[in-house]
Amino acid sequence: MSTRQEQQWFREGVINTLAVLGYATTPQISASLGERAVTDEAMDKRLQRMASDQLVEQRRADGVPCWVATSEALALYDWDLPYVKEIGATTVRHNLAVAQVAIHLRLAGLGVTTERQLRAEERAHRDARGYVLAPLSASLEYRRVRMLPDGRNLRYTSKEAVAEWHNAWVPKHRPDVRIDTAPPAEQARLSHLLPAAVEIELSIKRPELLSAKLRWLAEGRNGYRSVHYLCGDEAIARAMERAATTAAPALDLNIQTFDSRLLVAAESRRTDVGLKQLRLDTPRRRGD
Repeated sequence: MSTRQEQQWFREGVINTLAVLGYATTPQISASLGERAVTDEAMDKRLQRMASDQLVEQRRADGVPCWVATSEALALYDWDLPYVKEIGATTVRHNLAVAQVAIHLRLAGLGVTTERQLRAEERAHRDARGYVLAPLSASLEYRRVRMLPDGRNLRYTSKEAVAEWHNAWVPKHRPDVRIDTAPPAEQARLSHLLPAAVEIELSIKRPELLSAKLRWLAEGRNGYRSVHYLCGDEAIARAMERAATTAAPALDLNIQTFDSRLLVAAESRRTDVGLKQLRLDTPRRRGD
């Protein structure tokens, strides 16, 4: 590979990683590029050159330095995903943990879709299904009319009508990561568990919130055949098990705890910290 080709591969890989994750640390970007990645020191230098070319920007949230792709870079590499204007200090640890999981799954050969990509899918679905052509009275012309998911045309009876239409096409919940495909050698054996939802829980949620999300995941029309919850500690896992027992007893649910080092693993290239047991065919409950 020539130097120019190597640079093109590197830059495309960085932008693709940041596009689907939103933001990531230098070690995470290194890990996502696999065995052809350079050292962290060299990676930082190359990222700084990309920043000089206005392809990436460096941010710091909650003390963690992260990289984001610029709007120009997203357009250049044909990503119809939004530019990350701000990194929330209260969500950065969770989002980096999700990024760590997504990278780990991809390196393991699984096809995954991130939450950012799920949101783009929802917008595309709304744009494709949320309109209908209606004839104008006494005319051969048509106009595009907004339609609700239940087939009713939107009635502009309030100032919030368009916002209500937008909200009607947004699902109540979405997983942190969706697993779409298994490695080719495992696809036939695991296809009955796909697509699978992966959720990262770092704190105990209110029981009603957990129950609502589990019931939504259990609904057949959402398409998820199995659900994996990675919990930050045993207390969170126990809360999840209690909610699952009452709210979605038939849901194919795998509840696991992961090593708390995953929270700081973003500073390392290792993506398997606490995740070595994440398998699609694990028991439905940890004690089963």
